[in-house]
Parts: sequence; C-alpha cells; structure tokens
Amino acid sequence: MKSPIGKAAKIGTVAGLAALAASEAANAAVVASSISMVDLSVAPDSTIAFDIDGNGTTDFQIWGDRFDVANTALYFTTPNGSLTRIIGSGSVVTPLAGGFQLANGALLPNGSMFESWSELYFPAGGNSAGEFYAGVQFSRNGELHYGWLQFDLPTDGTLNGATLVSAAWNDEAYGSVTLGAVPEPSALMLAFAGAAAGLVVRRRFA
Repeated sequence: MKSPIGKAAKIGTVAGLAALAASEAANAAVVASSISMVDLSVAPDSTIAFDIDGNGTTDFQIWGDRFDVANTALYFTTPNGSLTRIIGSGSVVTPLAGGFQLANGALLPNGSMFESWSELYFPAGGNSAGEFYAGVQFSRNGELHYGWLQFDLPTDGTLNGATLVSAAWNDEAYGSVTLGAVPEPSALMLAFAGAAAGLVVRRRFA
C-alpha cells in the first residue's frame, strides 16, 4: 500500500512545479509587446502610432513620404512630450543584429546615440537595411526602460512588404534587454506538463 506521505509528496511536487512555472512567467523581466506584424506600407498615407508597453500612451510614430517612387521613405519620430529614443547615427536608424545587449550605460555602436527622430528607410539615400533590429529606450511611470523593435524592410526601393515584425521591452526600470530575446513561458509550462505526466505514470505503475 502506497504511503500517504509519499502520495502527498508527489502532489506537492506537481504543485511546486506549477507554482515555479507560474512564478517564472510572472517575474519574467523582458516581455513581448503587443506590436506584431504591422504593415508599414501605409505609413506615407497615415502616420502609425505605437504603444510598446501597452499603457495607453503613444511612445513613437512611424510615418513616410511618397514624393515619387524613387524617394519612398519611412521615418521614426516621437510625439510631443515623449521621451522615447531610438539608436541612430546621423539621424539614421542604426541596424543592429540579434544578440546585441542594450543596457543603462551600454556602449553603443560607433557614432550612434539615442535620437528622437531618425530616418528608418530611404532607398534613394542608400538606406534599405532589409531585416534588422533597432534598440529603443522610453519612459514608463517616470522611469527609463529599454526595448527592441524588429523590422523587415524591402530592398527593392518600394514599400511592398515593409513590416514592423515584433517588439519587446524590459518591465524593470533600467533593466537590460538582449535584442531578439524574450522569455518563453510556454517552455516552462511544457517542462511542468512533462514532469507531471512522468509522476502520473510512476504512480500508475507503482
């Protein structure tokens, strides 16, 4: 006959794993933004406003010019009063690779700084970076936060397929972010499910 203590221990282990998974997900510092697969091809006709942290405040805008096909362009700007800044050089967004770590006081790429206005896409001027990440900082409840934006921009001089793919930010003030990286709570839950299933099987054959 199975000991009640052993049975309780198993139940406690499962509950503990569930609590751990929930805790890890709840305490994850870097969180995915609701920004996902936004079509930027319409920006020259209508300025697109973005709220990276979902608090109801516009953090930045993307707008464009379509003087003619050769001068199609997109720009990153911030509304009046916004403290959002993007990493750029010479008022041109600096394309960054996944894995770049952005933190308070971090060393930025040579010649780059945080700018409130930057050229995002201007093929006629040689700026059509394709797929890349951009680093941003913004203010939330009076404190500075860091995040990243993932872009997929055309290389054919048009706006066809121009997309803001995804974004993420650190919900801890001044906390660092690694561009392209977000926590995966689903993996924690899968680990919990697997462990729980293993315990059930052991109990069945015990």
